[in-house]
Amino acid sequence: MALFIRCVSWLVGCLPASLQIALGCLLGWGLRRVVRFRRNVIRQQMQTALGPETASAIEPAVYRHIGLTAIELLRQAALADEKLEELIKFDGLEHLEKALERGRGVLALSGHMGNWELPLPMVNRHGPEMYVVYKELKHAAGETFRRMIRDDRGVHGILRHGAARGVLKALKKNAMVGFVLDQNMTADEGVFVDFFGMPACTMPGLAVLAERSGAAVLPVCCYRDANDWHHHMRFGAPIELESGGEDRNANAHANTARFTLELERMIRERPAQWIWMHKRWKTRPPDEAKAPINF
Repeated sequence: MALFIRCVSWLVGCLPASLQIALGCLLGWGLRRVVRFRRNVIRQQMQTALGPETASAIEPAVYRHIGLTAIELLRQAALADEKLEELIKFDGLEHLEKALERGRGVLALSGHMGNWELPLPMVNRHGPEMYVVYKELKHAAGETFRRMIRDDRGVHGILRHGAARGVLKALKKNAMVGFVLDQNMTADEGVFVDFFGMPACTMPGLAVLAERSGAAVLPVCCYRDANDWHHHMRFGAPIELESGGEDRNANAHANTARFTLELERMIRERPAQWIWMHKRWKTRPPDEAKAPINF
């Protein structure tokens, strides 16, 4: 399987940049017009979160982004580090450097914006070791591909279930640990916080570990440039936490709400580059009268 993936990756990487972009755009068009990939989910979520007019205007760009990201991921497995670095621009590195000076590590708050996988291996070149909290994929092919684009390039994985020990160990090494907080959780895993005006079940683990470790929480956003070829990884200023109260659960809930609001701001800047096909509002509060979206 790994050999097959590398062969496909190499073939895609051999194409000129303009042809790779064209292929990604064609794939996105096909997913929207022919396959109609998750069209009902994408439309309902965008219409409810952004309004019908905005949703209709950006729908073609959403599918275009999906197609481009798929082609980029395919070529990434066989892309040399030097070529990969040429595609990425880092913004706000001063925030990362200042946070690392504290010696407590850095917790990166991020989501599935832009091509979130592309810049990860390059973080190591700017100081800290890179760790990512992740959920193991169901299919063996997906896990093989994940190892190729992350593990083989020095990006360490920490499984989400029971992640606390691994995260704290990494922070003691003054590493950077990435969390994505834009995925739907089950009711027993998450807490409900506001996301685009709707309650969304969200993992509180980042907030808990931030208070426990004292590590800075930096918002990190990845997005594609206007030329569709280069990508940005932007580090923001640390998010001020609510802490010190006797009720740590209340602190975790409040900070998770802050983190989710920051993610919403990132998405609103470039709404076409977020994963609207993910059923973000699937889990509903038990006392809710009517679900805002019918999946």
